[in-house]
Amino acid sequence: MFKKIITIILIIAFSLIMEGAYNSNRYMKVVDVQGNVKLEVDVKGYPQVQASKKMIQKPARLGDLLFTRDTIITGTSSLTAYLQNRILLKVKENSSLYLDSTFDKNGNIIFSLRRGEILIVSPMSYKPDYITVYTPDNSTINISGTAIVSHNGGTTRVQFLHGYGKLNNTPVGQFTEVNLRDRTTTDIVMDASLRNRVNEILGMQYIDKVTQVNIYRDIAKLNNSTTFNVKQIIAPPELEFER
Repeated sequence: MFKKIITIILIIAFSLIMEGAYNSNRYMKVVDVQGNVKLEVDVKGYPQVQASKKMIQKPARLGDLLFTRDTIITGTSSLTAYLQNRILLKVKENSSLYLDSTFDKNGNIIFSLRRGEILIVSPMSYKPDYITVYTPDNSTINISGTAIVSHNGGTTRVQFLHGYGKLNNTPVGQFTEVNLRDRTTTDIVMDASLRNRVNEILGMQYIDKVTQVNIYRDIAKLNNSTTFNVKQIIAPPELEFER
């Protein structure tokens, strides 16, 4: 019982320290939790919080702040986080996501998807290297705009929706799906699963601050088996990107 009380005190103290350090332009904030989600948080460097380990686990709660070196672990649950006006991130069920950098010195965001699936929404105007996702098969995914990234059964799959990206440093156009199991690149075709993902994107809090919502409303209206776009659209050189 004594150990449990000490652990609770440590978690509360750590949360208060993080809240005091919070800057909405630098750190992500949990805006939705469905079910029991665990956060593995790094306490190194905070002398006010002394623990026997460098990492502690705590249940995710609305308003929690996510920092570099934190890990989000879901079971039959999900979590959505928001970095003001820059990115919305949804970690789907049965996933593990490590936050390499929530906002590095160059203004970039870096994640490592260890397993499962994530939905990423960011402004299309940001450079394709603004968001980087690493997966266990040594894939490097760069995203500007919106993408669905999954790693299950040892295979990475990426669906680039509105916006552009790179896969292992090769440019990939919007409305394109890449499956690294068989190294195929195809145009995205609407089905029930993808429609659910698009509706999840539309249901995200702050979605209107990050992207053009009407685009996803139009996508959600597409009939099943509709091909999004038969032509890959690569970001033109004259497009003015921003950070």
